[in-house]
Amino acid sequence: ARKRFMAESAFLDDRPAVPLRFLTEANLTQIIRRQENQIDPNEVRTQLNDRIRTIFGGGALNLVPFAGGPYDVDDNVGDGRPYLVLIGYDAETVKSDMVSIPPLVEKIFRTHGSQGAFRQLQNNLVFLLADEAMRGEMKARIRRRLALAAMRQPERLRDLAEHQQDKVNELHQRAEQELALAIQQCYRQMFYPSRGNRVSGATVDLGHTAFDVHSASEKPGAGQQQVLRALAENNKLLRDEDHPLAATYVRDQTPLKKGQITTADLRGEFRRDPRLPIMLGNGNLLKMIRNGVKDEVYVYRSGELLFGPGDPFAEIKIDEQSCVFTMAYATEKGIWPRPAARASSNPGRPGTWPRR
Repeated sequence: ARKRFMAESAFLDDRPAVPLRFLTEANLTQIIRRQENQIDPNEVRTQLNDRIRTIFGGGALNLVPFAGGPYDVDDNVGDGRPYLVLIGYDAETVKSDMVSIPPLVEKIFRTHGSQGAFRQLQNNLVFLLADEAMRGEMKARIRRRLALAAMRQPERLRDLAEHQQDKVNELHQRAEQELALAIQQCYRQMFYPSRGNRVSGATVDLGHTAFDVHSASEKPGAGQQQVLRALAENNKLLRDEDHPLAATYVRDQTPLKKGQITTADLRGEFRRDPRLPIMLGNGNLLKMIRNGVKDEVYVYRSGELLFGPGDPFAEIKIDEQSCVFTMAYATEKGIWPRPAARASSNPGRPGTWPRR
């Protein structure tokens, strides 16, 4: 009993390399440690999950937090944002020294729904997982933050000396940032659609990267930024402001090589095919089509509008009624060059496709 009292006493001086003695005021380290041990595990889980959702949500990617199976991840366009599928830290983790695709990740990537239907939009997913070695630190940080929050209650602070009250407030302020850092450093393992960088031994088109600790620490609380940065570094991201792909490359790597495709289907290819980058928004695709027309690789048609090389600026739409043709197909089918008779029937309007 005496040994236990000495070990647990808040008045025991537990600093390293000092004689065993009792203090006249409570040992703050001991009090915090005792409070951490009293935190309800369910509260730890709930608060940690909420903080993870906040850190990785609300950005260019549509967060699917703690996905438990294919039924949690839709196989549709949704609001247009690609899905960031975050796997629970107690469901699957990744070991840095032995990377393999977790079964849950592979199952979600292959299928959707509760019946195991084949997933069509495989290039519309990014997976984020916890690092096995970092998980314990993340849990410790949320427990410490909750303990300090409990100690800041007025009735608890009154039991401490004034300088200890100041220390508790200081530690509490730091704890929030330290928690954000711990979460982002833990969730540093990412799998993304890729055929060229497929994980060794994998049977699905998924590549892998791990964020370095510095990258995870740059902006605590802005978790999606590190995801987007990693995608860009792996040549897997196309934003509106990025230089578009070459029109000839897109022609040769998509069904457009057959001669024609609707702009909606062409946009859909960037959500289906793991060989292509993940596209945020439609602006980059519009620039690519426009460049293809200018470079005499494409011809574009939407309703009565025909847009080809040398024509003035025309609006390009992403829908099922608008088409992109290869120049070879447009020439073979008599779509381009625009027939002189048709052009003369609409003087002053070189960008129109006459009604039949």
